Formats: sequence, C-alpha cells, structure tokens
Amino acid sequence: MEADFHRFYQIDLADLYRGTLGARKAAVLAMHLPPDSATMRAEGGNASLTGVEHQLRAINHRLDLVLYQNGGAKGSAPAEPKEPETHMQARQRQERLRRRAARHANIGGGERKTITP
Repeated sequence: MEADFHRFYQIDLADLYRGTLGARKAAVLAMHLPPDSATMRAEGGNASLTGVEHQLRAINHRLDLVLYQNGGAKGSAPAEPKEPETHMQARQRQERLRRRAARHANIGGGERKTITP
C-alpha cells in the first residue's frame, strides 16, 4: 500500500506516524485506490480488474458464444467468465487442499498389523 500511496497520491504513508496524515484520510484514500494498484491486484476479485479488462472479458465471452452458435450450438453453451478469486478465497482454497492432502497422507499411514496363522 505504501508504494500505491506514493505512486497515485504522491503521499508518504509514513506521514501517518509523523502526524501529518490523518488515519481517516489514509483510510479514504486506501478505499479508493484504482483497480491497477498493487494493493487491489493483490486483493483480487472483481475490484482488481480495470474497465478495459472487464470489457475484454465480455468481448471474449461474446466471441465464444458466436463461435458456439456458428458451430451448430452442440453441447453446452459457453459459461460466463468467473469472477477472479480474491486473496481470502485463494487462502481458503489452499488451506482446504492442505487439509485434504494431510487426510490422504494419513490413510494407511498408521501401524500395520501382521496376522499370523
């Protein structure tokens, strides 16, 4: 966020600690960072896409539909593009995968008993 404040507002975020930048103003500026800021890109989701990127996604979907229709409309129609994953969603997905891998690693990982006749 510090780099974004410098890039977009020419404000040093350390001014918060110096007392020359108020917390309320910093919060308002942070909430209104543009989609192409590093902070918004790191956060992910729809807010991280610029207007041009939204339009390109829409055009790409429209072209997929035209190709589908011109190809005889066989099978299922192309789905609308999914919303980009947010930072929190990515972390939750990674945590689920980690837990799942741990469960699979524990299957059969216990002590093996040998049966003697």
